[in-house]
Amino acid sequence: MIYYQSRSPDAPARVSRTPVVLDDSDEIQRCREIFENELAELYQQATNNISQGEWIFSEHEFALQQRKQQAVADLRALLDDESLPAEGRTKAAEKLIFLKDSTGEKFLFDSLDSDSKELRLAALKSLREWNLDLDFSSPERNSILLAQLDAADQEIILAAAELCNYRKIPGTENRLTTLLEAGKLTDPKPVAMELAEIASTQRAVKALLPHVLRDKPEEFSQWTGYAFEQLIENPDPEISGPVKQALYDYTLQFPEQRNDQILVECLAKTANKAAIPVLKEILKNAKDPVSRTYAIGALARLQPDQALDLLTSHLKQEGPGYSTMRLLQTYATEQDYDQIIPIIEEWTQKSEDVLDTEVLRLCLFKFGNRGEQFVREHLDQLTDQARMRARWKLEGLNLHSALNELHISGVIQTSPDELIKKINEAGNRSKDTDLFDPSNPDSLYSALVLEGIVVMFDAETSTIPCRHDRLILDFANASKGKFTPQWPVEYWHSKNEEDFDAPYTVQFVLENRLYRTGAENYGDWYDVEAIVRLINFALETTGRPERFITEQSGGQIASFIFADPFTFVPIARRYGLPLSTDPAEAMQKGLEFEERVINQLRENED
Repeated sequence: MIYYQSRSPDAPARVSRTPVVLDDSDEIQRCREIFENELAELYQQATNNISQGEWIFSEHEFALQQRKQQAVADLRALLDDESLPAEGRTKAAEKLIFLKDSTGEKFLFDSLDSDSKELRLAALKSLREWNLDLDFSSPERNSILLAQLDAADQEIILAAAELCNYRKIPGTENRLTTLLEAGKLTDPKPVAMELAEIASTQRAVKALLPHVLRDKPEEFSQWTGYAFEQLIENPDPEISGPVKQALYDYTLQFPEQRNDQILVECLAKTANKAAIPVLKEILKNAKDPVSRTYAIGALARLQPDQALDLLTSHLKQEGPGYSTMRLLQTYATEQDYDQIIPIIEEWTQKSEDVLDTEVLRLCLFKFGNRGEQFVREHLDQLTDQARMRARWKLEGLNLHSALNELHISGVIQTSPDELIKKINEAGNRSKDTDLFDPSNPDSLYSALVLEGIVVMFDAETSTIPCRHDRLILDFANASKGKFTPQWPVEYWHSKNEEDFDAPYTVQFVLENRLYRTGAENYGDWYDVEAIVRLINFALETTGRPERFITEQSGGQIASFIFADPFTFVPIARRYGLPLSTDPAEAMQKGLEFEERVINQLRENED
């Protein structure tokens, strides 16, 4: 780990970020050779790491994709090499699946019947990998996975439990419950913790509770609370009640962490009326505003007759934060307008971005006509996202009309009905009902993403060098084949191993011409502005009408939409989609957030 203070965006420029285009055949050939040499090196690193069962990064996967035919042959050879560690063979199977070769999938499932414990374990762990694109829905496949829970070896049982739990295999809860009831496991706690994540019956709770929350580690872990989250939210008190009590009692074993955010969240969710004095102490003593909000939320839940007074008092002291406004949406009524709105108005004089989407929801969904009038009178003070939502609600805008305009103008090729179907399917998978609400403007952005014309990424890479060349390919993937750069290369002008501050030259070839720009080194932040300027310059030079249009950023996630600005921007403005003229906005907001956090930490230390 190296701590490096990145260069300020306000520092004097050291390289020209004005794009240039070259027709020099030698330069183009040199660019290709550098790209191919680097690709060969990455490919070799990838196969070496895979053979040892080690992780490979996105640049290694890119090398495998670029040499797919060779990669499939080499990876199949690794599957057959019994001298390799089991993890090496199953990692090769994972990457064959990544390359859409069915040999990898067959190998992993065949390995579940292997006489080798190591190979069975490795296959179970591979099948659980989050990025493995496989279909686990067939009854036959479910039976194969559930059968692994009948193994005699507890390591196999636990790996199978983790897999079946993660993949939501039907029947997992019953099998794990039966395992715990049989009492034959040498260490039942890990299996009980897996069951806790999916338990939905009194029988399952009765089976798992004797094996969990019995130890006292040095510190309370947030993962403990997460494991029981779905259980404590179960509406049946016969199921959630015993778990809440056990988890609450467990949190009391850590008095030194009593005011810590990770513990308070769990304590507040599980608190009963006997916990009111504890919650009041947290509200009084916790320095962290989030911890105080967790405490006030629990106090409101336990004392509903006092909830509004508690929350308005908290609102006066803390301001209209996200969680506070969500709580008010639960407890406030239309008659409480005069008690709450003046406090919010007072806070608008103290800080910016107060009138956000949660304040908007409170006004529109709880305060009736007066709430709607308040929104109309304060449109200019709403945050950009809130203003967009307000316009959709107040003006009757919806996803259907927006998609029709985008389709007629040629911005999207997929029919509106087909896109809405895709949004519904995505929403059903994520269980996010807001995702496909046609009156929610977020659904428009979802449609653009599903259309494949949005590139979105974290402007902070957490690595040096930043690999702007790979970023160029991410942009290409969002162009529906209309921007096809070849051989992207990044030169890092580092003078020695200690020179982390050197700038870059970035280039690629498009239609037999070389496009090049300088890019500044901002530490682990991309020079997004330089790259977007280069790509849009190339699009203009090749006669394409589309550009990558900057969407306004609320943080360090950068987002760009590939469209013809002449047709897209007027529609975006009509529907309130917040756009920006600053491609570096995400980096700037990320740096500002880092500075606020650092200052807050310093204040807490004082």
